[in-house]
Amino acid sequence: MTKEEYRDLFASALKRAIENADNQLGYAIPRETLIILYDRNYKGDTTNFESALNSLYLDGEHSYYVIDIGVKEIHPTFSKVFVRCSGHTPVKYDDVWNSPDGDNLFKQVFPQITVVTES
Repeated sequence: MTKEEYRDLFASALKRAIENADNQLGYAIPRETLIILYDRNYKGDTTNFESALNSLYLDGEHSYYVIDIGVKEIHPTFSKVFVRCSGHTPVKYDDVWNSPDGDNLFKQVFPQITVVTES
C-alpha cells in the first residue's frame, strides 16, 4: 500500500468517526480535528492529521493489525479523535483486521464523548 493510499484510508476512517459521532449525538459536530494518538511514537499526545499519518504508516508492506478510531471530545471549533494502534506485531496488509468486511484495519469505536463548552 502506498502512503497516498494509506492517507485516503485514514481520512475515510476519520470521516466515518465524525459521522458516527454526529449520529450518536443527533447533531453535526465540528469537522476540524485533532488526533489523540497512541502508537509507537505517541502515548496519548494530541497531534494533527499529517503527523498522525506519518507515525501510523509503517511501510508499503506492513501495518498495525488493527487501529481503533472514534471521536472522544467535542470542542466549539474542533473535535478530538481517539486513534489507538494494537500492540500486535505489525502484519502484512493482507492480514490486517477487516471486520466487518471492508473496514480495512481501522476499527470504528464509540468512546463516551465529552462535550467541552469553553472556547
